[in-house]
Amino acid sequence: MTETVPTHLFDDTEALAWLRSQPDGRVAAGAAELGRQWGWNRMRTGRRLKAWERAGLIRRNAEAIIVTTPVTPTVTDFTPTVTAPLGSVSRLGLV
Repeated sequence: MTETVPTHLFDDTEALAWLRSQPDGRVAAGAAELGRQWGWNRMRTGRRLKAWERAGLIRRNAEAIIVTTPVTPTVTDFTPTVTAPLGSVSRLGLV
C-alpha cells in the first residue's frame, strides 16, 4: 500500500471542499486515513468531522462519510456598490 503525502496542509475549507468533490459526496475512510490525505493528525481530523456533523455539513455512519447539500448556495463573489448622493457635499456645505 502506498501512502498519500499531501503537497501542503489543507485548511478546514479545503478539507470540506475535498469531501464535497468526492463521487456522490461519499467517502469510505476513517479519520486517520482522511488525516493522512489532508496532512492532519487523527485527533484534529476526528474533531473537525464531529464539528461538521454537528453543524449538519456531513453525516457519518459506520461505513461512510456523506456530505450533505447546503441549504443555501455559497456566495463566491460579492462586490458592494456605493452610490454618490444627488448633490455633492464638501466641508463647507453643498456645492
